Amino acid sequence: MTTGTAEAAFTGRPRALRMLVASAGWAGCFLLLGVALRGSPPLWVATWRALLAGTSLLAVSAGHRLLGRRRSGSGRDVRVTVAVPWPLVGVMALANVSVGLGAMATAAGGTSTGAATVLANAQPLLVILPAWMLYGERPWRWTLPALAVGALGLVLTADPTASLAGSAAALLASVGLAVSTLLARRIGTADLLTVGGWQYVVGGLLLAVTALVVEGHPVVPLRPGPVAALLVLSVFGTAVPLVIWLGEARRCAVTPLAAWTLLVPVLGVALGVVAAGERPGPVALLGYVLVLVSTVVVLVGETRTTAADRVRH
Repeated sequence: MTTGTAEAAFTGRPRALRMLVASAGWAGCFLLLGVALRGSPPLWVATWRALLAGTSLLAVSAGHRLLGRRRSGSGRDVRVTVAVPWPLVGVMALANVSVGLGAMATAAGGTSTGAATVLANAQPLLVILPAWMLYGERPWRWTLPALAVGALGLVLTADPTASLAGSAAALLASVGLAVSTLLARRIGTADLLTVGGWQYVVGGLLLAVTALVVEGHPVVPLRPGPVAALLVLSVFGTAVPLVIWLGEARRCAVTPLAAWTLLVPVLGVALGVVAAGERPGPVALLGYVLVLVSTVVVLVGETRTTAADRVRH
């Protein structure tokens, strides 16, 4: 992508209300996962989560297309773009769904809700330099120092009672989302519901194969609590945030968009305290404060930076 194209096409700023909705959905993921995992292995829970999210999005997409055809037949011009960029969907399914959701479910059982939410949403620290190299999006001058402070905060939030595998899995989930974020702007004008739906379905099928090999025969949550948690997680913690994210990713610069996910750990920690009774220690609290300060600095600075400033060399 050329510099001129980047400046022309990605000048939008993330819309605050939409990003707050997406952040709130993601913040509740580990809390809901903790309930959904009761009595069920993590990879199968991740598989059902992905397949439920994908089929719900494809069902809504099919309904929109049907409505579009009816409106067109009545004389209204409704254009629905249904072409699916399959190579891109395949890569995003592997990164964001198979790796991301699988690692997230594994991490949910290996660390606290707050620490897992922080580590799994470290992607702003991972996308800055790739966005600069791939898209010519030069960060605001204080972005890198602020994110360094945020990285220190992430280190301080590490749960001393958590397993190394749990923390590593949470970070791997963040890597998967970071890769998906960098690729999302290439979806062009494709229907977001269709792209998101097939991303989850393809990724869920890959997860099912992995779950068969690692965990054995399929396990389906049957108790009311885990089933309800899985349904809410699949729709409001997975499908809805992804569609919002894809929509913003194809109109905004990567760095200010990714900065919004630094709010997810703050909301996740609050949920962990209120709903799960978690009590982070003083060192972890300091880490959360540093992450929050880093979020505010990056978000304010990046949203004030113009597109011309981003691509100036």
